[in-house]
Amino acid sequence: MNYLAHAFLSKNNDELMIGNLIADFIKGKNKYNYNHDIQNGIRFHKAIDKFTDNHFLIEKSIKIYKSEYKLILGAPIFNDILFDHFLANDSLHFTDESLIFFTNKIYYQLANSPIVLNSKMNDFFNYMIESNLLYNYKNFNGLFNSLSGICKRYPKLGNPNLAMECIEKNYFQFQNIYNDFLPDLVHFSKLQIQENKII
Repeated sequence: MNYLAHAFLSKNNDELMIGNLIADFIKGKNKYNYNHDIQNGIRFHKAIDKFTDNHFLIEKSIKIYKSEYKLILGAPIFNDILFDHFLANDSLHFTDESLIFFTNKIYYQLANSPIVLNSKMNDFFNYMIESNLLYNYKNFNGLFNSLSGICKRYPKLGNPNLAMECIEKNYFQFQNIYNDFLPDLVHFSKLQIQENKII
């Protein structure tokens, strides 16, 4: 799951969400530079990623990219971005208005956390805000722009045009996998928070 899902799973805990969003930028003991709730968010992010990466439904989804389009390295990341697209369009969790409200709240929290963010984070999150990246996961242009952006930064991931072709060809199969997977992830995340497993 990508940035929208990580924020969504943080359940309106602002500092947990900030930690969840910045976790990919934090290496090793650098997490101890942050307060308790942000550290929990960093741990929470890693727990979500581990659960997702090892779930049989995600393995099934990733095989589609690999077997049909030989998108070996990029498959997990393409799938994460695609599942944010499905979440943005998931009427069980968002209307268009509530998605706008939620993504704007995320942008506000990021824009008002300058002490937390280093220059690399600032560059990325400023881009996220300016391009309205989280809301634009909702549409195909936004989805493709996200795929293209990550492939531009990391060319070894593969061809974003092939990734988009794969997604369009197998769209409803991917969506069914998302529909089956998300309840498992939501349940896991609730347990992580309720049972303080992220502490």
